[in-house]
Amino acid sequence: MADITENICPMLNKDQVEDILKNDYGFINGKIQELDGYDDKNYHITEVEKCIEEIEFPTDGIIIKFINSIDSKNLLLLDAQTKLTQYLEYSGIYCPVPVFNKYGNSYRSHIISKWYIIK
Repeated sequence: MADITENICPMLNKDQVEDILKNDYGFINGKIQELDGYDDKNYHITEVEKCIEEIEFPTDGIIIKFINSIDSKNLLLLDAQTKLTQYLEYSGIYCPVPVFNKYGNSYRSHIISKWYIIK
């Protein structure tokens, strides 16, 4: 169990978010707005100037989520969440759906100061 005083929230800056958007998704020069979150870091990305990969950028933007260091260890849960949202979309239920990165994955592990999952 984690120490309750431990900070599990990802610590990163705007430059790191821009690098991940460019390197993982091919999105360049987007507007980045940090959203409120408790244990995770969430950013709303809009107005991307250029997509250097074959990834279509949604007109209303995307949310990129940096999952906290505890939940990042539970890959089965993350896979289940992805499959559930895909099933809901397939069934005609409007919900957030994953944006796959240029590697074809719905998430990627990344070390910032600890091990985090980016979704």
